[in-house]
Formats: sequence, structure tokens, C-alpha cells
Amino acid sequence: MSTLLLYPPITDPTSGYHSLTYIETYARSQGFQDIDLIDTNIEAF
Repeated sequence: MSTLLLYPPITDPTSGYHSLTYIETYARSQGFQDIDLIDTNIEAF
């Protein structure tokens, strides 16, 4: 199963949203290995 974590484009695009990486790390420690992380906030600008 593939998991996708998205952060929507609603804040300052000059800095990434760190909580997504924390969630990704926790999910990997629980056995989820196929995780994609996309910060659409940065990609939108």
C-alpha cells in the first residue's frame, strides 16, 4: 500500500512544513515503507 502525505498551499512558501516529516518518520517506524511526501505549498509558488 502506498501512502501520500500532502501539505496544502496556504502559508509562507519559503519554509517547509516540518510536521509532515515527523509523521512520515513515525509511520515508517510503524511499518509503512512506501510513503511519498509532497509539500504543495512550496510547489505552488
